[in-house]
Amino acid sequence: MANINNFNVLVGGYNVLHADARYTYQSFNNEFFNEFGVNGSQSPGLGSSLIDFESWLKKPYYYVNCSRIPMEQQNAYRSLQIKETNSSALTVDYMIFSIYDKSFQLDVISGNINKID
Repeated sequence: MANINNFNVLVGGYNVLHADARYTYQSFNNEFFNEFGVNGSQSPGLGSSLIDFESWLKKPYYYVNCSRIPMEQQNAYRSLQIKETNSSALTVDYMIFSIYDKSFQLDVISGNINKID
């Protein structure tokens, strides 16, 4: 099993996570539950069908919400960097998905597109 240490994501040179750390199953739950959990996964008996601990150990997923950067940086073009150290002797392939959204308003009569901030 491959482990990643000193993990962090940088957007425009700013750390998204407060400090470089070993990303654990608990880190994954904390990041993901806050985004997609039912009631933030705070209701007893409810969850969001996340993978269990044993499955995560076999094939870990890393999820980071990159919108935690300063507001003045959010509307500018930025670089995205992923920083980590592979602490095993295994060669590991990573699949990285970067998803973002933009809001705009379309005037269907004139065809004008206006950016919404």
